[in-house]
Amino acid sequence: MMIQAEFEISEAYIRAATSKQIDNSLTGDVGYGYQIWCEEDNGFSFRGMGSQFALVYPERELAFACNSDTQMMGHIARILLRNVFREELLAKIQDRPLPADDAAGKALEIKLDSLNLIPQQGSLTSSYVEK
Repeated sequence: MMIQAEFEISEAYIRAATSKQIDNSLTGDVGYGYQIWCEEDNGFSFRGMGSQFALVYPERELAFACNSDTQMMGHIARILLRNVFREELLAKIQDRPLPADDAAGKALEIKLDSLNLIPQQGSLTSSYVEK
């Protein structure tokens, strides 16, 4: 059985959800919306366990997702990953296209084609599907 739903979320709600509703600066953060973290430079993020997160910067038309498992490293991993993102990606993004580089483009295409996520073992559905 497939359930299909269509809905719209108002712009006002999205702006509120991604804006500072709670001050969490004592923990070194910028703010907290409706289960959405505020980031510096008018960004926001979704954070999951083990440094899985997505960073969004609407003004820069940028979304970045990270799938990782750094639970053994503690909270320092999240800080390191976010710092690398800010220093190596966000700080270097420009508003103009890069010059054409066919060789680099082909190398990137080959690399992207070789990447994959290894799915976890187990059933594709839960026993709750039948309930």
